[in-house]
Amino acid sequence: MAKKKVSKKKTIKKTIVKKNVKNKAKVSNISASKTLHYWSFPGEGLFLMKLESIILTFLSLLVFVIVMVETDYSLFSAAAMTLFFILIYLGISTIIRNMRKIEEHYHVKHDKLEIIRFVGNNVERVQILLKEVKKYKLDKFLLGAYLLTKDKRHSVYFNKLEDLEKLEKWLLKKK
Repeated sequence: MAKKKVSKKKTIKKTIVKKNVKNKAKVSNISASKTLHYWSFPGEGLFLMKLESIILTFLSLLVFVIVMVETDYSLFSAAAMTLFFILIYLGISTIIRNMRKIEEHYHVKHDKLEIIRFVGNNVERVQILLKEVKKYKLDKFLLGAYLLTKDKRHSVYFNKLEDLEKLEKWLLKKK
């Protein structure tokens, strides 16, 4: 008796589409119709995120103190090693950022938030209906947020506080 091969059912979510795209401007402009508010992350002038800056400052102070103690309070060697640590960190961070190239575009429309995520040449589109957001948390200091729907948790990142406040206004309006 021969057994039939059973294929696994493919579950396709209507909200997520992954494509291989070379021209990001075309994909971003396609969904720009009827957009009430738009922002992209990371912004043009964003070199380090706030959280990354805070951690780098803390680690630099830690390196400075440890080197000061180990070198019998030599200020020059502690400053040189701290500068060396910062340069290595920034160099590695720049290399990784150039290799991985992540970019996100956010479009707030009348009834939904559309997230277009570019990772390398792949594109992922997520549409979140604002009325389906069950819970959300906005962080005005680190400029981030998450939106919790019945399906999943969606992370949202901002460059400016104004963008965060506009999204908060739309979320409050849709509740």
